[in-house]
Amino acid sequence: MAEEKLKKRDFYKLDRMLATESTYCILLGERSNGKSFSVKKHAVDEALDAEALTCVLLRRLDEDIKASVIEDYFNDEALIKHIIKRTNGRYNCIVYYRSKFYFAFYDKETEKTEKGFAFCKAFALSNAERYKSSTVLPNVKTMIYEEFCTTRRYLRDETKLLFNIVSSIFRLNTGRVFLIANKITRVSPYFTDFGLRGVPKMKDGQLDTYVYKTEAGQDVKISVEMCASPQHEKSAMFWGKNDKVINGSEWETNEHPLLKGTLNDYDILYELSLEHMGNCFNILLLSHNTEDFECVYVYPASLKKHERLLTEAYSTDRMITPTLLSRVKAECYIVELLNQNKLVYPSNLIGDDFISTIQNMKQSPFSLA
Repeated sequence: MAEEKLKKRDFYKLDRMLATESTYCILLGERSNGKSFSVKKHAVDEALDAEALTCVLLRRLDEDIKASVIEDYFNDEALIKHIIKRTNGRYNCIVYYRSKFYFAFYDKETEKTEKGFAFCKAFALSNAERYKSSTVLPNVKTMIYEEFCTTRRYLRDETKLLFNIVSSIFRLNTGRVFLIANKITRVSPYFTDFGLRGVPKMKDGQLDTYVYKTEAGQDVKISVEMCASPQHEKSAMFWGKNDKVINGSEWETNEHPLLKGTLNDYDILYELSLEHMGNCFNILLLSHNTEDFECVYVYPASLKKHERLLTEAYSTDRMITPTLLSRVKAECYIVELLNQNKLVYPSNLIGDDFISTIQNMKQSPFSLA
């Protein structure tokens, strides 16, 4: 019964993305919809065709490429069946050894594993500087960066580190970079640094392609696909908001305090803006018109930002600083309200966007200088 259901699952297929012939292919969508499987299958087929190391698997940190964490990345049951069929049983498993994945054959009778050729090498983005002069992989065609979106901290200048590794790996040839992530956050340096402004508003199944010119006048294509939710029977293990996120196509969100009533119910006592990673928010100190209640309200600065600005960008303007100022009473009161958990948003999604933005700043913008 379980196998019948598995056969009926309508997993994501890579065909549309490959047809764009883009250098950078960004795949977003719900969990377990086949994004990673399709890319891994593509990489495995390339390697078997070339009988060479044609793939690079990229993760963010050194600890992410340890054997205990990554060794089963390609050991997907459906992928192993595909490899057995493609090689007529020559290979029936994949082993990870010294940062490389090998096609291999496991003999059940002798309980021994014989390695074939290495087809993929793992790299840590945090070690990008180490690979500049020592990496020579002339046959690589595909780079896979799994979980490129994170709800935690990104590396400093992360997109620059990615380009450093890309320039090292594809030094002697050209290839394709796949960036894969679940819909866990709309805030990412990849969306801002790559100029992918439309990502937060993309609909299920939508594929957008951006074209940029290099200094040499060449075109670089970046395609983003909001991978369609597969039409198959959903898990009955979740309900409520978790069901919509895990079994559906909504962005994952946490619960945050929301503004009580409307903005018209409050007096604005103080206002400033915060800008980082290409995202800008307005921050208002509010006092309720009829109730004894004050709060700090944060919302996207879609129309305008205020003269008083928190940002890490260098400026000689005294109104622009990386943190709040202790000499300004209103800003001290903002910190006091934040300590009382009086920070509110128009929606949980905006709350997640704001938290993701400030946690990637060098220091808390709500510390007092």
